[in-house]
Amino acid sequence: MRLTLSLVLALVGAAGFAQTAIPSGYAATVAIRPLTEVETKTISLAQIADIAGPDSLRTRLAAVSLGITPRVGSDRVITPITVQSALRAAGIDVATVHVSGPQAAKVRRATRVLPPAELTSFATGWIEANLPDAGPIRQTSPARDLTVASGETTFLVTHSSESPKNVIVTIQILVDGDSQTSQQLVFAKGEIEGPASIPALKPNQVVRVVLVSGEVAVEVFGQVKGVSGSRATVFIPDTKATLSGEIQADGSVEVRL
Repeated sequence: MRLTLSLVLALVGAAGFAQTAIPSGYAATVAIRPLTEVETKTISLAQIADIAGPDSLRTRLAAVSLGITPRVGSDRVITPITVQSALRAAGIDVATVHVSGPQAAKVRRATRVLPPAELTSFATGWIEANLPDAGPIRQTSPARDLTVASGETTFLVTHSSESPKNVIVTIQILVDGDSQTSQQLVFAKGEIEGPASIPALKPNQVVRVVLVSGEVAVEVFGQVKGVSGSRATVFIPDTKATLSGEIQADGSVEVRL
């Protein structure tokens, strides 16, 4: 008989247990969870606690507000007393609700990582649309990941300045309409040449060698003996000399004597 009873109890839904779990003398129970992450601007009791009781009362309890969600990076401490105060403010008789849970439960805002490419893309589009005379630009300010609240992310340019060499934009980052933080991006104007790519020279390859002495430059041909980074060692057959010089973008080797 005990086994049969256990099986029956196991098949009973959570709602059935909720009714029998309510302590004598109370109409409902509120069990606060130790840690909750929320994605909304405000916190409701249903988000941070398990609630049991009659449907009508459970609905009222679930909708009780516990105030504003903390900012990203901060925790909000919720205690049983916090919940009881919120119940009183909502017009619910605290004596009919059994509140349990940690003495310092935590609530925090759910977050996501905002990659720098999103800000760069927005800023570049804004500059092209609003500063068409800026010409080609390239971001020179450091790019780093940002942690922001989960939700719909939008950007707003709050300030911009332009000089002959740079464009600077300050971007406000908003999530669900609320400001999270702001970032200043700097872009250099004009065609900016990066370091020239160094051709890959191979041993025994014949290359043009430019011998530079003061203001005099003489061109000869040499054979590559070895390569180390941007420098190559070349053998000059005409003089039987082995020299070292810088590899140039056109594949030649410049040797300064």
